[in-house]
Amino acid sequence: MAENGDKRLDRLFAAARGAPPDTTRAEEGFEGRVAARIRGRRPGSGEWPLGAWAWRLAPLFGAVVITVGVWTAATIPETVTGAGTEIAAAWEAADMADLLGGGG
Repeated sequence: MAENGDKRLDRLFAAARGAPPDTTRAEEGFEGRVAARIRGRRPGSGEWPLGAWAWRLAPLFGAVVITVGVWTAATIPETVTGAGTEIAAAWEAADMADLLGGGG
């Protein structure tokens, strides 16, 4: 009985492979439907009232971020002094003294 079912299933699969589905109806107007759906989900389409303004102001916000980054990089001093710098300098001096003095 199971073998009969397997043969029948194999015939059904073979028939399905032999007859490709008709997709012409789904293809008609596909790009238009996709474009309409994208337009409906775009910011400013009523979903989020500030969406249109956010997209319009995005270049301005980007310019502000870049300006602040350049300004910050330009005002950072070349040498930073602090406890970490002093500790590192003392460590280097001790290493140099050990190297030159042969101490250990």
